[in-house]
Amino acid sequence: MKTKLILFVILVFFCKAGIAQNPEWIFLSKVSYINTIADEDNCVWVGTNAGIVRINKTTGNRDFFDKSNSPIPDSWITTIAIDNNGIKWFGCRNKACIIKFDNYNWTVYDTSNSPLQTQSIESIAIDKSNNVWVSTNKKGIIWKFDGTNWSVFDTTNSVIPDLDCCRLCANGNNIWFTCEGALVMFDGKNWIKYTASNSNISGKKITKIENDKNGDIWMLHYSGIEKFDGNTFTLYDLTNTNYPNAVLYSMSIDDDNVIWTGCPSNNLGFLGGIMSFDGNSWTKYDSNNSPISADGVYYVYADNSSSIWFGDKDSDKVGRKNGSTWTNYNPYNSELPGMYVQFIVNDKNNGNPIIGYTSSGVNYDWSDWTTLPYYENGCLGITTDLFGNLYIKNRTGIKKYDGTKWSDVPNCPGLPYGYPGIGSLTSITTDSFGDIWMDYFDRVETIYDPTNGSTYYYSHEGLAHFNGNNWSTYNNLNSPLPGGSINQIKIDENNHIWIGTDSGLIKFDRSNWTVYNTLNSSIPFNYIQSFTIDTSGNIWLVDYNFGFYKFDFVTSTHYPHPSLYPYYSSGIVEADIDGSIWQMTNFRLIHFDGVNWTTFDANNSPIPDNANTLALSIDKFGNKWLGTQFGVLVHKVGGVIIPEKLTIEKELDIKVYPNPFLDAFELDLGMQLKDVKIKIFDVLGRHIYSANYKQIQKISINRINWRSGVYFYQLKSNNKIISSGKLIAE
Repeated sequence: MKTKLILFVILVFFCKAGIAQNPEWIFLSKVSYINTIADEDNCVWVGTNAGIVRINKTTGNRDFFDKSNSPIPDSWITTIAIDNNGIKWFGCRNKACIIKFDNYNWTVYDTSNSPLQTQSIESIAIDKSNNVWVSTNKKGIIWKFDGTNWSVFDTTNSVIPDLDCCRLCANGNNIWFTCEGALVMFDGKNWIKYTASNSNISGKKITKIENDKNGDIWMLHYSGIEKFDGNTFTLYDLTNTNYPNAVLYSMSIDDDNVIWTGCPSNNLGFLGGIMSFDGNSWTKYDSNNSPISADGVYYVYADNSSSIWFGDKDSDKVGRKNGSTWTNYNPYNSELPGMYVQFIVNDKNNGNPIIGYTSSGVNYDWSDWTTLPYYENGCLGITTDLFGNLYIKNRTGIKKYDGTKWSDVPNCPGLPYGYPGIGSLTSITTDSFGDIWMDYFDRVETIYDPTNGSTYYYSHEGLAHFNGNNWSTYNNLNSPLPGGSINQIKIDENNHIWIGTDSGLIKFDRSNWTVYNTLNSSIPFNYIQSFTIDTSGNIWLVDYNFGFYKFDFVTSTHYPHPSLYPYYSSGIVEADIDGSIWQMTNFRLIHFDGVNWTTFDANNSPIPDNANTLALSIDKFGNKWLGTQFGVLVHKVGGVIIPEKLTIEKELDIKVYPNPFLDAFELDLGMQLKDVKIKIFDVLGRHIYSANYKQIQKISINRINWRSGVYFYQLKSNNKIISSGKLIAE
């Protein structure tokens, strides 16, 4: 049997030296919400829903700051201002704080060390004296910070009305801010308020405010812009300009006093993009007349060199218009194809994750991202086997990738569209023999109720097994499986199949069936949504209140969460390589080691605020992979283990026979080689055998106390890896 390397069989046996130097959290971000942009010399700072990005204007290089690699307490950045000393000030949405960054140190001002209240930071402005002015979404109040002292202005000590005062701008030492349809100015001593009753201001809701190079104030409305020259307000909208029928969400002014606005597409058929207004007429750039890839522009910004930057939600990019040149930048540090991660499956050989969505998937090897073909819309599930094969389960069947070519798994049982009452059919896994086990659609039972003339449909799922050649199917007609849905399938160390159903927990040892339910066992309920099997063979169930039940086949022991019980929540549960238990719930990751509890959320970890946690997987190194609304988080106490790729100096035509083997096997190197070393590892990466040879062509190895299953070998010559492959002990 010839052994060759394939894409999904990059065997990993060693990890990088100095594992403790790796961070305990790594964030692979994917965002499409660009909330704010600010300019500094040769770079721009971008605030997103998942952190901060610094983009070098010349090189395009990007630096990422989020909760996994910086002290910022909140990754949802709403506004950015840069003072006269180059200090960056960031406003946050969820933590009611502003963050100061001087390029070396981070300082957080929140409710514990400032008068800021628990409100989203909406706007920050810096005046000529370097005072920092802050507004939130709290009505009738703004804050001033001089670097040492805070001042609060509200309805009791100013003319600020009890309205939303959400946007600020500084013109010298004059501070202008909006209060819904009113405009307020404060020069440090005197207050002036402009309303429809004492001026010719339009009174329309103001969503953004800026001052131009002449000192004029410009206000953004959803349906136009308004200018104030110190005496008169002038409204520019569809009544007096060629303004398109657009909804405006952002505004910025370039060095030539041209007004730029962002306007996403709407449901009325309007094509969005970015627009400019030169004082007389509007020019719109959209996908019909520019390289803008999509029309989800909510934010636009003109930098100090008159380049126009914008956030395009539909294309997930930060765009730049520099004269006639258009450039896109990724505001995230991954090549994830989407935001809402649905599946994460770690390759059983190398631990690398395969990350799936409803219509696309990628494989990540810690450096490169590989898009998965044949990943169709409505993917039901993904899995790998110990031989490095990848399987993608779609409604049309199962696609197999062996590292070189794709093929169809033949005669796949029913995974159809359109049947009434059909379940999700998302379960698929493989055992140590490479056999596939999955749920499938068996049939629909139709019941007619003559009393009311209604027809009811009951779908029945079954268990399907593929041994490499043939399928076997089991349902409630030919096995003890109950009718209804199959929620999850797991394989234990003995290759026994465990099935979570709506009517109990089922074990199948390939010959006999055992049903565990509330009538014949101590399990607490029959609806088994998510379960896992620890290293001792115990079954762990979620209790739907953030805690667990451990079932040892005699008793069920309840471990309620010490602080969150009895609040309702549940999610995916997985067993770590050390036997401890992890659960993913909305906005949380929970760990229980049998005695101690640890709960990670947005307050004590890089889990993004208000980001749904959607998927959980644990790789062979104990890294936890958490799929969220804004990307993927990787976590391991003591440092995430980043595996090294196995690189082969020269791939030789190594023959391994017999393989599978019973008592012994032989490796034929094809030629005499010097300084040969062989190592053998089990499926958990544990080193179980090694031997050294000064010179040899054929290596014979006897099986000593090896269990039946899959093993891997690594072969070196002159301290260089020349081959690796898999072995099967029968």
